[in-house]
Amino acid sequence: MSTKLLLAKLRRHGFARLLSWRDSRTNRFIVFVVCVVMTSFSWAAGQSPARIRLDVLEPEDRGNVIHGFPISVGLVFPKGDLSSIPGGRIVDDRDRPVPFEVEVTGWWGAEHDWIKWLLVHFNADTDRTYFFEVGEAAVAPQGEPIGTQSDETVTIDTGHLRVTIDRTEPRLFSEVDLHGRAIIEPTDAAHVLWLDNGESPSPCRLTDWRAELEESTPSRATVKATGLFRDTDNQAVARLDMRYQFHRDESFVRIYHTLTWMVQDVTMGVRALSLSLAPDINADRRVQFGQASPDTAAYEVPTGAMAFQDGPEHFSIEAADGSELHGGQQLGGWFATIGDDGRAVSVALRFAWQTYPTALDSRDGKMTVHFWPQRAEPMSCQPRALMGDRIYFHPTWKRYPFAKEAGHFVNNYEESKGFMYTAEGAAITHELVIGFHDDRTSRDPAELNAVTQRPVVLRQDPQSAMRVPFMGFDLMPCDPQRYPDIERAADWLGRLSMARWISENNYGLLRFGMVRWSKHGDYTYYRWMDNTQYDQQLIPWLLFMRGGDRRFFDDGEITSRYCMDMNVNHYNTRGSPTGYMATCGGALPFPNFAFEPWNMKGMKLHFLAYYYHLTGYKRAKEVMDEIIEGTVQFTRQYNEQFGPDKLAGGRENYNMNRFWATAYQETHDPEIATLARHSRQVTMNREYDSKTLIFGGPKVYLYEGLVLQHHVFGDHRLRDMMVSHLTGTMLGKPVRGIGDPHDVIACDWAYGLTDNDQFAEIGWDLARGYADLAPDIDLDTEHVPYHPYAYCGNRIFRQQLLPMLVGASLGHRLDYSSDRPHWFRDLFLFLGRGAKDEPNRSTAYVRPQMDGDVVLRILARIRGDAPLNVRAFDTNGRTVAEMTAAREGWTLDKPLKLVGTRAEQVYRVEVTSKAQASVLIAGPAQVVWHVPSEPMQANEPFSGGQSYTPQYVYSRATGGPVAYFNRHQRPYAIRDVESGQLLVRGRQFTPNEQSKPVEAGRRIEFTLRGSRAPGEWRLTGVEPFIAATPDDWFDPREHGWDCD
Repeated sequence: MSTKLLLAKLRRHGFARLLSWRDSRTNRFIVFVVCVVMTSFSWAAGQSPARIRLDVLEPEDRGNVIHGFPISVGLVFPKGDLSSIPGGRIVDDRDRPVPFEVEVTGWWGAEHDWIKWLLVHFNADTDRTYFFEVGEAAVAPQGEPIGTQSDETVTIDTGHLRVTIDRTEPRLFSEVDLHGRAIIEPTDAAHVLWLDNGESPSPCRLTDWRAELEESTPSRATVKATGLFRDTDNQAVARLDMRYQFHRDESFVRIYHTLTWMVQDVTMGVRALSLSLAPDINADRRVQFGQASPDTAAYEVPTGAMAFQDGPEHFSIEAADGSELHGGQQLGGWFATIGDDGRAVSVALRFAWQTYPTALDSRDGKMTVHFWPQRAEPMSCQPRALMGDRIYFHPTWKRYPFAKEAGHFVNNYEESKGFMYTAEGAAITHELVIGFHDDRTSRDPAELNAVTQRPVVLRQDPQSAMRVPFMGFDLMPCDPQRYPDIERAADWLGRLSMARWISENNYGLLRFGMVRWSKHGDYTYYRWMDNTQYDQQLIPWLLFMRGGDRRFFDDGEITSRYCMDMNVNHYNTRGSPTGYMATCGGALPFPNFAFEPWNMKGMKLHFLAYYYHLTGYKRAKEVMDEIIEGTVQFTRQYNEQFGPDKLAGGRENYNMNRFWATAYQETHDPEIATLARHSRQVTMNREYDSKTLIFGGPKVYLYEGLVLQHHVFGDHRLRDMMVSHLTGTMLGKPVRGIGDPHDVIACDWAYGLTDNDQFAEIGWDLARGYADLAPDIDLDTEHVPYHPYAYCGNRIFRQQLLPMLVGASLGHRLDYSSDRPHWFRDLFLFLGRGAKDEPNRSTAYVRPQMDGDVVLRILARIRGDAPLNVRAFDTNGRTVAEMTAAREGWTLDKPLKLVGTRAEQVYRVEVTSKAQASVLIAGPAQVVWHVPSEPMQANEPFSGGQSYTPQYVYSRATGGPVAYFNRHQRPYAIRDVESGQLLVRGRQFTPNEQSKPVEAGRRIEFTLRGSRAPGEWRLTGVEPFIAATPDDWFDPREHGWDCD
């Protein structure tokens, strides 16, 4: 941490008076004070690192307190904070010690001397707050481990339940006793899979069953079971992986049911997939089916009834004779069989309606969960079935060359070498909780369902958690009181990334959890899914850890499970290692290509690492290990054959910089450290040109990878290259502006090494601008609301959310205020379109700051070969400067010398060209551009393409409403300069969108996104002149000019 950051932190903690002391020893003394004092403060203010608050995050509409529910919560510690387990104790907000168990899931180094991630298990009440007190004596659960294993069986005894699972016979349970009485009848037909080849369905049988006691402690136990489904020809068609989780003093078992598809032929589908059990309760039974809302409501129906969710907005409950008993939109997800003596068995299926078609079935004396009911259309993995006809045949596909002739969706990579469209190796995971009840058990079926659909979630205090860099970046915890605009924007971007709409087919078993590349709605479906390419699965975990809405935890689980199952290959007959991942190309969830050096941009570990460490979800760890193992195997073979210097460049290389650094943090494997070094050497030796300061493109993931590599490995040569590049590209422009907003995520890193304030100014300015540009659009709507195309899935994390949070966090640590003057000055204005055979033209007015000759700088970006003509003259028509110049490459940068000017005189500058051009005028003078309502205007900064830095444009109110209308509906915000008050932010993007009336003479700030071409926008309610800063603005008409 730089000295400036430390001093800023001390000021926030009340040491401003100390810092006013000065003598020759000041710096040494302050650094000493910092080292002593900062041990008493966490990253922000208030909480000692030795006492970490654990908050229970309940859904707002839960309605009742859940008592003593078993939870797991991950805690992260800075290096040097914790060296051994249990590491401390847990107490509640009454200071009562709570028994708990811990396991280390991550270390800071191969030596295992400092703990990074600690997973804590205990029973929590949802109306309490808990604390982890570092260094205090722990209270451990008492008793023997609740699970035991013999050669034939695994046995679990929770105190209420005694469960036996056969280790070699594929039964769901062999025995289940509740308080000493059997409550389940053994059945050999619990696991059902039927295939469908388009002609006739055929059954499969489950073989090769093996159950193992995976872990057993005094408070919990896990059983892992695997088997193979074989078809009638004895060919393995699917692998079943099941995890059973048990807890002491509980009468339920949580099951994760994962099916991995092993058929390459995409025309083969699933006819039926189900899991059943047979309750052993008296014959006088009744059945309940849970309603969606409230959680406790239920339909009471006769035995033999079945509930069928056939779509996202319809279910029916039918009697045994097929007559309809009830119907509605969405099932609650649970059902129960209840005897007249009060003994009952319940099953809760998580996301029952979201993963339609599903069915809950009480026929034939059993309780069957149909993950894919036989009465539904067969499960198909073909594109049309996945997308639905509306999207598959949507007219927008005709816009693209690869699909225009077909007139419907076509995979844009299907002509590429190595392409294969197949679901082989994809997986599907269902989570269900089976409860066993009598008059001695405390949880009823409705409560078990409530905590299945929306789990009890605890979170480490963000002030504590964010002391550890997130993927190498120092990010502040959520602070909506101090930074309402930034936190509003972060929340909105997260919700947009995770948003789902029924109209867009975002629900259904093979879609629920997908993330989007394109906007959806009626605009475009290009690259319908994003899959792993643009890091969206990481977004909810980041926002959750920072202190964002509880819904981000749910979204983290939903998207992470979908991605690790559907977007990762777990089996193949291609001859490739497993673990390769699906990129956005192709718009469907399955990886089209096995490991290829040119397609490594899809390899991601980060979301799995955070999912595992924050929750302990074991499948996340398994899949992460599978991905690492496969990628190491592929890269090792490639390097042996071609050499590591031949690894693919551009974004493939930059992404793998991050991948290997993440993999090393998880494994501390020296071979992975070597692969990480090879990867960054390709970046330094081949991808970077130190003369031009250019990296090979595309630059996606560049600094995500380099910052993390330096954070993990500390390569001095890499550090010097990064500093040189960032200094040259960010601070080397002739006017304040940057070429690539992607690079802003490295501003904090660069500032920490250089103490150059401009890096902090850039980050803080961009953060405020991006926050203002994020629209005020309600996303909780029935259909996709209009939002600007800038907010596509391929941009949200890398171009908006992460740069904003990095810049805001650095500004926060330096105590920057929201009204700090803006750093950016790069206002290029497009020349107004000329009439037929007339040149394009715009007019500026300049007011020099001194008498005598003044040299202005004319910067232009010219699209074409025609020269740029510039003429400056005074109110008498006397020419004071004139220039005609052609571009050199993409840009023009020429001096314009105004001869004999006077400081109080205003000069008119006419700029014309037959080419399309944007122009910036800089120098020792105030500069305003004339922007009449016709023709429409356009602006751009140094940056462009997919990503623009925000631009600030100033004018003066004329009285009445103020408005900005862009015919391309680009994002914007309008503020009062003096008060900082937000007047209007883009929501509807119509010509009628405007502020309330504003007093004439008020200075107005417009925050804009760059334009791509002339003639996009007009301003109303302000004078027809704009400037790049509020102090530059003046009205030329008050200085003798007729500007009509």
